[in-house]
Amino acid sequence: MKKARQNVLGPSEQDEVVRGQGLGKVILLGEHAVVYGHPALAAALDRGAEVELRRLPAEKGTENLEDRLVSPLPMLNARRPAADVLSEVGRGHPQVGQAFRALLEVFSERVLGIELAIRLDIPPGIGLGGSAAAGIAIASAVARFLDRADDEQRIESAALAWERVFHGTPSGVDTALALHGGVGLYEKAHGLKRLELRESIHLAIANSGAKTSTREMVESVAEARKKDRAKVDRILEAIGALVRAGVEALEKNDLHRLGKAMNEDHAYLRELRLSTPRLETLREAALQQGALGAKLTGSGGGGAMIALARSKDHAAAIASSLAQLAFDTSFHELRS
Repeated sequence: MKKARQNVLGPSEQDEVVRGQGLGKVILLGEHAVVYGHPALAAALDRGAEVELRRLPAEKGTENLEDRLVSPLPMLNARRPAADVLSEVGRGHPQVGQAFRALLEVFSERVLGIELAIRLDIPPGIGLGGSAAAGIAIASAVARFLDRADDEQRIESAALAWERVFHGTPSGVDTALALHGGVGLYEKAHGLKRLELRESIHLAIANSGAKTSTREMVESVAEARKKDRAKVDRILEAIGALVRAGVEALEKNDLHRLGKAMNEDHAYLRELRLSTPRLETLREAALQQGALGAKLTGSGGGGAMIALARSKDHAAAIASSLAQLAFDTSFHELRS
């Protein structure tokens, strides 16, 4: 699969426009444990965020988030101001300007006289990596604007600076997949290791309709760990073991084993009080439709549920069956 950044286009001679793209993601296994050094198994989605950066006339000379966004997804309104959408990514707090400045500072150059138009094709705040996709898209466009499009390390660092404003201590898995795409095993100390799939993976995704804050959920696990470190560490280690089992399952194309690992992972996340009644309802409904495994994805406390299907048609059937229970549903084919 091509890297997301390779879809960035250089400036045209006519209007000096550059474009950047970042992909959304799902975590198949390993939420929260990855923050504490354990691996996570995750995959990029086939959609995310696209940014168009344009040089303003010299007399304007100011940084500006252009109020323009068009999205084809029913989960978002057809047209909304970009600043409003990015504020949603940040839980409605006035952090967008701060995040944008933090991103630009990583490039160590003043970036003046530009405007940004952003298109967000995944709903923010539900664990699908919307903010990281936006960060990578912006950083990629800025890098191209500065003739530094090949500096992947700086692009990823800039997106992480953006993410820290919203999420505190992000694991880094979202930004890695937003930039590189594909399926991978992520460890904080070693980054993303790409995995090759024998066959595509098919998922149904159900949006519970409840926004979630990664920062708050990460902090809740940290608080639980302060109260009972032995118990929480035992859970996190067990989740890490499930990730390794999931990788072995993928290598053997054993979807039943992968689904079993997903179910067990969800049970541990539920023990950490990260699930919600709505997520549980969606999960049970997916399992009743024959899903091989189902779990929350992302930080929990709301957000989305993913269900592993046997095929594309099965994923579509699961998504359709959940339509009356979820805010919205979709189905996806994950490829290496």
